[in-house]
Amino acid sequence: VMHGETAAVASYARRAVKDKDTGKPLEPLAATMNEMAQKYYDTSRPKYCAQHGFVDEVVDLKALRGYLKAFAGAAYQNPKSICARHQMLLPRIIRG
Repeated sequence: VMHGETAAVASYARRAVKDKDTGKPLEPLAATMNEMAQKYYDTSRPKYCAQHGFVDEVVDLKALRGYLKAFAGAAYQNPKSICARHQMLLPRIIRG
């Protein structure tokens, strides 16, 4: 996921150089870039993503360890049916 400012610069950098070289004002382009960055910010908040179905669950960082422990435990107990082959490789390598 890219930050809004980075996405705006990536999208409009060449246009800004062309406009600067031709002497066009950069304020309208800067306003467009700021709008894009704000839209990225607004649509990437956890609450917005949860309301629009972009995430399965929003977990408090302090509770994340418990989720990871449960997932690792499930992978140990029944690794073929719980998670895809590419996930949890380290526990599978350790287990043998």
